[in-house]
Amino acid sequence: GMGSSGGVAHVQAYGSTSNICTVTSWSHGVDVGINIRCFDPAGDLADTRFVAHFTNRTVAGGSLAYLWAHDATAAGPYQPFYKYAYDSTGVPSQIERTGTGNYILYVNALSALYPSQHNDGHLQVTAYNMEAVHCGMRVIGDENPTPLGVSCHDTDGDPVDSRFTVSYSHGVSHLGTTGTRGTAYIRNSGNNPTSVAGWWT
Repeated sequence: GMGSSGGVAHVQAYGSTSNICTVTSWSHGVDVGINIRCFDPAGDLADTRFVAHFTNRTVAGGSLAYLWAHDATAAGPYQPFYKYAYDSTGVPSQIERTGTGNYILYVNALSALYPSQHNDGHLQVTAYNMEAVHCGMRVIGDENPTPLGVSCHDTDGDPVDSRFTVSYSHGVSHLGTTGTRGTAYIRNSGNNPTSVAGWWT
């Protein structure tokens, strides 16, 4: 019953596997159909367990944003299609390609929390690609507006241009829901040894 308009989809391979999964499209009708491809580390198609979700919600409280970065090789900054993007502040996101497979995003729902909470919240990125591509995401600057970096790689670890979907949430779940049935996340620091860098329930 969520197929009426917009939204974005995410997918992640599940379990003790090095396989990766991508979103290749989603369709709209009464319901939403999400098309997913999964690959082994060599880039060959592989049956894989996965977790996936879709949302096209708006929120009255908290901070929520999502977008589909539809142009992998744009010559300059651009705004995502408004039907596949939302920001609870009402300010459109901006996407800029800075090099092969590397992008900078400005998401106002995150920047609006500067300086006390702009490094908190739940960030998610999924490659939107027919090929075996993995994208990662992180906050790359302590400033306002706060830049988010997205980098995409093929199975050899080489940078590759790719479309992708992004979601950000703070004070609401990654689906834009509130109430007792919410979500929790823990983000590790990436250091060695690792430590908890942020959390929310």
